Amino acid sequence: MGAGTSSDEGGADRMAERPKDSAQAILQVLTPLFAPHFSESSFGFRPGRSCHDAVQAARGQASEGPTAAPAHPALSGSRGDGRGHRLCP
Repeated sequence: MGAGTSSDEGGADRMAERPKDSAQAILQVLTPLFAPHFSESSFGFRPGRSCHDAVQAARGQASEGPTAAPAHPALSGSRGDGRGHRLCP
């Protein structure tokens, strides 16, 4: 053996791959279960969606102008007039 080498050089590489393999296996099982429940306007860490898609969607919405309905139901108050929520005094 030369300087800087060990008899188990490949072992460390295999150990480093195990968490990646485990994460990929979990992702393959959970994605089909949860993906249908995400909003169509959700782009964060979604398969087949990128930050470029999010920017394009935002530009499209901005070009449409303001809408009468709030962007998210949590932003409207119980009276439905946009008031009464802690974010919208």
